Amino acid sequence: MRGPRTVRVLLGVVAFLTLMAAVEAWRLDGGAAGFGTALVLAVPAAAALLAARSLAVPRARTWWLVVALQAGYVLWQLARVADGDPWGLVGLALPLTIIVLAAGRLRPAARPAPDRGEGAVGYAALLLLVAAIVAALLSTGLPGQVSDHVQAAVCRVTADEDCGDDRPAPARPLAEPAEARPAPDDGNCVDWLDWACGLTDGVRRGVVSAVTDVKDGVVFAVCLVPVCDSSGDNWKGLEQLVTNPVDSGKAMWDDATQPIRDDWNNGHKMRAVGFAVPSFLGRIFGSKGLGTLGKLPNKPKAPDFDRTSFAAFTDGITGRVYQGDDATLRGDIPAAEEHLRAAEKDLETAREAAKKGDLQEESHRVMNAEWFVHRLKSDILLRKALLDTPGGKEATDLLIKHKISLEATHLRDNAVTYQGPYNGLDHPYLRIDNHHGRQGPLTEARARQLAPEIVRVLKDLDERRELPGQD
Repeated sequence: MRGPRTVRVLLGVVAFLTLMAAVEAWRLDGGAAGFGTALVLAVPAAAALLAARSLAVPRARTWWLVVALQAGYVLWQLARVADGDPWGLVGLALPLTIIVLAAGRLRPAARPAPDRGEGAVGYAALLLLVAAIVAALLSTGLPGQVSDHVQAAVCRVTADEDCGDDRPAPARPLAEPAEARPAPDDGNCVDWLDWACGLTDGVRRGVVSAVTDVKDGVVFAVCLVPVCDSSGDNWKGLEQLVTNPVDSGKAMWDDATQPIRDDWNNGHKMRAVGFAVPSFLGRIFGSKGLGTLGKLPNKPKAPDFDRTSFAAFTDGITGRVYQGDDATLRGDIPAAEEHLRAAEKDLETAREAAKKGDLQEESHRVMNAEWFVHRLKSDILLRKALLDTPGGKEATDLLIKHKISLEATHLRDNAVTYQGPYNGLDHPYLRIDNHHGRQGPLTEARARQLAPEIVRVLKDLDERRELPGQD
């Protein structure tokens, strides 16, 4: 009996796209740790290939295994939607289509009949799937100028305003580019075991991420039914994506092409070309990447401000950020995140208010508050990334002990430089020259890339006794 061709082809596509996600994960994390993460992602890809091969002579047990595998993919993609990544909606299309096509095979037939291939319904489902993916990818309208950061697109989706950066970046310090520096030591292994330790850490993080995704996917699916406090927000998040298809498409395009553009703009043109396919296709089943785009509730109704009260309100946002800074300096990340959420909520209110009447001339106050909020969020993301980085625990202890902040505020070339108390700051900080706060906070992936370099710089400063109080 010949197996159903359509399902086998779709399983092959699933395996290929999962492998692209694995390659992209390796690219983002790098080294042995990235390879370990990629190995974990390669497991479902191999399972999909084996399932496709097994369907050459299909049995009832094989169909149940196919459905179980695709159910795992569904939970994975639902976790991405719950995290606010609209690519999860695209990623849902393939496993759901396979489940629908396989469901009919689970019922025992009254009499055996040869399989002469898929019927009209199967081919129609395949065509609809292809059309849905093409429509999702082309809904951007191929914009002539793609944003330099996905957060700018998110800002357009949620605030309907120009989120570009018209403020010049400060002068660049003389620092050695990160790419010319030796790879950081993880601080946990003897030198000849570094690679094995990194591989183990990558596998560990990959497994933890997979388990978390399954849990988050189940919670999100259950909470679409009004049995959870978050059910309303879940539906509002999906509504945001559906009611803003063009802008959401632009954000998805920016997110998928950002690594390629980063390499191209930084002079790595051949690498950009080589990774174009996995960087783009890896997003279909790939990791979470758009922050809170899908979880935003309806925009708050802006209160009535005059110029004086509006200035006081935006100053209050900056004050919230300072409170968050104090929390990060003492290592209290949950408290810092609480201040960040309050600041983000007030910032959204300020954005709405600045669209009205005379307050349009006060938009610079919103931009200034935005910069501070993005800086705090980037600091938090970097500190959380350090906790999952070899040697990051020791680096975090140094940050807390010497009250060092992380200032990711400049668009430069991946340099991490140490700066003592300066320009109104009464504490030292590490200046991360890869990013400008006006375009939004760092992504989680970018924070993970920077964390090993932060570990290296702090370890070097500590060994040379250049941190405060080490003179």
